[in-house]
Amino acid sequence: EFAALGGSVQAQASAPIQPVIKSLILLEESRCVLMGNRQISLTDKEFAVLDLLVQKGETGVGKQELSALLHAGDTNEGQVYICHLRRKLEHAFGVRLIKTVRNKGYVYVGSV
Repeated sequence: EFAALGGSVQAQASAPIQPVIKSLILLEESRCVLMGNRQISLTDKEFAVLDLLVQKGETGVGKQELSALLHAGDTNEGQVYICHLRRKLEHAFGVRLIKTVRNKGYVYVGSV
């Protein structure tokens, strides 16, 4: 019994610690985002980018996919919207929800 208990404690201790992030709620009709008791409004393009990031999850969104979504061609418009979103979300909710992954693009790291 003691060995079984020790094994489960060791398994729990070796599990990675995940930060607790409150769920993000996207309100499509109003283009608003809720987390806890805070709400922010987004532009249509900001909302579209965040919605795509949330849908893709850990798969992430590449720069070309962002450009296609925004009809941006070869501009850096996708990066600009990521920057705007990060600033708004971090300021309002105090957590970083969009991560840059080298050679992959951007990944939403919150919960929905």
